[in-house]
Amino acid sequence: MPRLILDDHIRRRALASGAAFESPVRVTEIAPEGSGVVVKGEQGGHTITARARVAIIATGASTKLLLDMGL
Repeated sequence: MPRLILDDHIRRRALASGAAFESPVRVTEIAPEGSGVVVKGEQGGHTITARARVAIIATGASTKLLLDMGL
C-alpha cells in the first residue's frame, strides 16, 4: 500500500475514533505529563500546546524531533 494512502487511512480511522488532527503544525517538543503527553508546536506563526493520552510521532524521514527526544 502506498504510504500516502496508508497515512490517510490511519488519519481517518483515528478521527472516527475521536482523535483530533491539526495540520500543518511543526512539533517542537513532546514530553510525558501524568498519564499522558504534552505536545508543543508552531502553527501559523503561533505557539500551540496540546495534551493527550498518546501522541503518534509520524515524522517520516525527518529525525530532528526524534533526536531531540533522545530516541
